[in-house]
Amino acid sequence: MAGCLAQGVRAFNRLSGAVPNYEAQHSNEGLQLDQPGAAQILRDAQGSPTLVAATAADAFALHGVAVGQDRLWQWHQLRMAASGRLAEIAGELALPMDTFARQIGWLRMGEEDWAALAGEAEAVEMISSFVRGVNWAAAQRRGLGEMFLLTKSAWEPLTAAQLCAILRLVAFGMCRGWQHALLRQWLHGVFGEAGAAWSDTADAPSERDAYTIDPEMSAAFGRLSAEDLAWARASAAMASSDGSNWVVVGGERSESGAPMLCGDPHLKVSIPGFWYRVTYRGAVNAAGLAMACMPGINIGHNGKMAWSVTLAYADVEDLYVERFNAEGKYEHKGEWHTPQRLEETLRVKGAEARTITVERTVHGPVLDGTLGKLRPAAEAACSRQDADGFHYKLSYAGLPVRPRTKALVGVRALMDAADFASFDRALSFASDVISLNFTFASASGHFGYVLCGEVPIGRGKPGANGKCGDEGLPLCGWTGEHDYSGWLPHAQLPKALNPPAGVIISANHKLVDYDSYPHYLGNAFKSGYRAQRLHQMVATHEGPVTLALLKQMHMDARSLAAQDFAAVVTRADISKSRLDEPRRRLAATALASLHGWDGTLAADSTIAATYQLMHAALIKLLVAAGIAKTPPTPHTEKLLAREPISGVPLAHSLVFGDGFNGVFKPLNEVEGHLHYNVLQMLHAALEGRTAGKGWWVAQAGGFDAAVCTAAAAAEEQLSTLPDRTWGAMHLTQLVHPLTKSLGFKEGTFLDMPPMRTAGDQNTPMQTATRSLDDMSAGATHVSARIVVDCSDIAKRSWIITPLGASETPGSPHHSDETSLWHSGQYLRVLWDMEEIRAAAKYTTSWYSADAK
Repeated sequence: MAGCLAQGVRAFNRLSGAVPNYEAQHSNEGLQLDQPGAAQILRDAQGSPTLVAATAADAFALHGVAVGQDRLWQWHQLRMAASGRLAEIAGELALPMDTFARQIGWLRMGEEDWAALAGEAEAVEMISSFVRGVNWAAAQRRGLGEMFLLTKSAWEPLTAAQLCAILRLVAFGMCRGWQHALLRQWLHGVFGEAGAAWSDTADAPSERDAYTIDPEMSAAFGRLSAEDLAWARASAAMASSDGSNWVVVGGERSESGAPMLCGDPHLKVSIPGFWYRVTYRGAVNAAGLAMACMPGINIGHNGKMAWSVTLAYADVEDLYVERFNAEGKYEHKGEWHTPQRLEETLRVKGAEARTITVERTVHGPVLDGTLGKLRPAAEAACSRQDADGFHYKLSYAGLPVRPRTKALVGVRALMDAADFASFDRALSFASDVISLNFTFASASGHFGYVLCGEVPIGRGKPGANGKCGDEGLPLCGWTGEHDYSGWLPHAQLPKALNPPAGVIISANHKLVDYDSYPHYLGNAFKSGYRAQRLHQMVATHEGPVTLALLKQMHMDARSLAAQDFAAVVTRADISKSRLDEPRRRLAATALASLHGWDGTLAADSTIAATYQLMHAALIKLLVAAGIAKTPPTPHTEKLLAREPISGVPLAHSLVFGDGFNGVFKPLNEVEGHLHYNVLQMLHAALEGRTAGKGWWVAQAGGFDAAVCTAAAAAEEQLSTLPDRTWGAMHLTQLVHPLTKSLGFKEGTFLDMPPMRTAGDQNTPMQTATRSLDDMSAGATHVSARIVVDCSDIAKRSWIITPLGASETPGSPHHSDETSLWHSGQYLRVLWDMEEIRAAAKYTTSWYSADAK
């Protein structure tokens, strides 16, 4: 039935005009191109557009047209999410998300951002032209597609403020800092000192920690003179040729003698994809990946330099506990203030509208009852009651809610960057709203790194390291002692240009050696396993770094975390396990397979499957044992309570790393440290420690008992499976939103067929499992790949994304890149106009309104 209905949806889209005609000529009426006769959209065999335009305004209008043809529902959905209007589509289920969106105020900030851009001519031109193009394309479509039809939604003209609001929403999702603090406080309140074992992100560096910028690199950048930077700018301007992990290598270490770069941003991959592959040629020249809802190029090249990005995981967010009195005023520095209040009306599909009141303190928006999975932690943080009857709420402060950002000025400037100085300047405009690691490699022979995203200064008294901000808990709002005193300016954030090591690697790990860097950047970073594996691959490669090695990194499925785990658990003594004989045999089989294993999580590996199931079983065992040995309280009951949809205990979900909301923040910061923290628990137990990290293992009967029980459980589970390989359970499933909502099984209806997949969350090819009970590769995944050799950017640049250009089932370009992406292949990025025209499968052109 699912297959027949899917065919019906595809046929409906084709017949109704929801699949646009790319081979067409249009009047310029309504689109208002400056030079319509010179404007073309040339689409290649995969439907990916090249925008040919004689003016910048026309180029961005054509980008809007292409997106309006290919991603209109995605645009509508993001616009409704940022505006707090999802309940108009999904009904009462979306009310918590809408309430949160109104509390944060993304649309209000978007309106302010658009007003603040009034004097930025190029950015205003880019945004207004893009919006005009999207709206023109929407008006041209005969049909809007199955999502508009089935949700009974209508297209509304897009506004520039809504585009700015979506940028705010995306920035919020990509910043880090507050979730692990709230979780840590809650777990500490329930379990005491031992509770921190699951939420630690600040352990001393191990031998495997690798910094994005090491002390030598930081010192080298600090010695750069103004003349050095001027020389870099001048030499880049003389270039004659056209032209989240990332790795960038200098020419002295590359096979071509020029810098080379590879990048693969890791995000949740679903239908439609996050990225949109596009090329600009003419008045604007750049190629690569744009966020589907934005103009510009976020990852790619402009003929002179290439760039890529990872999430920085700097600590740029906080929660404040605010004290309110019975009159509804909040205390700050000994005085009582009336919060800013605004009434918001939420329209709800199939129900009456709701009116809510949103509040804002001096610190930021108040988040009242909207923190989803972290709501019990929020309630615990606000549960104290003073004798005078005060009550407490949480307010949010951080980079994504700083007022009046000009980040889109930076998006426009990045497309024209030609050297380190202009690259850094472009990123400085976005540094007041989003936290990202950027790298670049240039045709003139330079390469480098810039941290984008200013970090709060202050936040409390200096800690043991002499720096403020390292509390790792929600902050007290009423005293004023933890208020921000400012922001670390972009100019003082970590940077590197042509470092002596000849290579820079970013994999969401520690940015710098915190002992040598003078400012606090946070402890929300991920553990260094992926970064260390990438360093290992460079260090052990014979000869210069090759393109083949960079592409191999993209598909590498070796986990140093898994290798470490195997080395530790195989020290268990089965004779001390307290298991009966049948289960001892099961444990012995599992542990024997892990002896000497190198941690490669190949899709056809049975050892990889044993490791994953054993690791998950051990976590569940430790959590259950710890809760069982803790005096019952309402908090322990909440931790054991099963979530209504997944049926998973909340404790499993939170320690695994689930964010408070699967749309706005799918992960919390603990996710990047789960494997490291479990290893620390095991090491503590081996050393005989029964407090702190060792407490959890002690509650499960000690090291030998816990490890062997988990090993037996894994082997028992594997014995019931018809296929014991890792790929059989670790399936990539690209899911269409209608499949689940209409009650169909995942992998059917409009979903892509499941694909056997290697790797996990700790491999360079990051394919994170969904949960402790669902081993499918449905969480963080490889959302795109790019490889550029700057010896000839025009000829030696490659890119790939999952799925295809179009969101619309029935389009030939809905998913035609998927098999290439999954098998590690690439599409060359065409730059030469003769090549682009020769490869064009479709041409869309315009003529003057009065020409016919």
